[in-house]
Formats: sequence, structure tokens, C-alpha cells
Amino acid sequence: MAENRDALIGPIQFMTVLLHAPSWDGQVADQFLKLEEGGFITIIDVAIVARNTEEEFELIDIDTELLPGRPLLGTLVGGLIGLGAAGEIGAEVGAELGEEAGVDLVDSEELFDEIAEEIPVGGAAAVVAFEQTWARGLMGAIRDNGGEILGDEIIHAEDLIEAGIELGDALFGE
Repeated sequence: MAENRDALIGPIQFMTVLLHAPSWDGQVADQFLKLEEGGFITIIDVAIVARNTEEEFELIDIDTELLPGRPLLGTLVGGLIGLGAAGEIGAEVGAELGEEAGVDLVDSEELFDEIAEEIPVGGAAAVVAFEQTWARGLMGAIRDNGGEILGDEIIHAEDLIEAGIELGDALFGE
């Protein structure tokens, strides 16, 4: 049996968390850091959008100063695209270009507008990009066996509860 080599990087997940009335007690950040310390994820980038008034928003981009030793999102994306385009040399060039150009989690007007509409006054939303580090070995094994991921999706408990509510309304009326 051939020995599997871990993938260079696990899947990257983008999660947007809405806090209706944030207490800023650090509980959510502590849980992300606990997952990182356990080797399950690597936090890549975090952006927070706070809604101060109906029309006033504040963007807090947590970058390498607060997340030391991590690759910037642009570096990571550019490096992987470069690797696919031209191997190791392409990865180096792509990483440099990605670092220079940068990739912001809430840079897109459309994404910002989508998030902004959901945030109540006094609330905040955090967009977190993280690598699912736990999956490196699995991804390497799939690759080494000539496989590929055709699709994946995360189903949250809240999604199933909402589906049940809709089913109940359809069966028993509102």
C-alpha cells in the first residue's frame, strides 16, 4: 500500500457570523483559537463589519498584526492559482502577486451590501476565512488515489430545524 502524502492545504471555508448584540467578551474568538490550537483549523483572515447607526458602518480588518505567522488570503489564493498554472515557480510568482494585490474578505460591494442589510444597528458580522487543517491527510489520500472532490456542503442544525418548521407549516398550517 502506497504511503499517502498530505495535501499542501486543506479546504478553505468562509464563515459569516452575525452577532445581533455583541458582548465582545471574546467567547467566539476563543472557540476559533481553541480549534486552531487543536490543529483542526488555521485562521487565515478575519474581517468584522459593525453597524453603529442605520447608515454608519465600521470595517475592522484583522490582518497579520493580530494574526501573526499566517499567510495573507491574497498570498494563499495567488500561490495556489500559480501552482496550478505553472508548478512551483508559478506558485512563488502567484503568491507574490496575490500578496501585492491582496484579497479582502468584504472588499466586494455586493458582499458588503449583502452583509450590511442583515446587521441590526448595534450588531456586527464577522467574516472568517480558515483552512480546514484536519482535512490535509484526507485530501492527500484522495489525490494520491486519483480521486477528486465532486462537491461538498455543510448542513447546519439550524438548516434542518428551519426545514422542519417549513414542513410543519405545510402539513399543519400556520
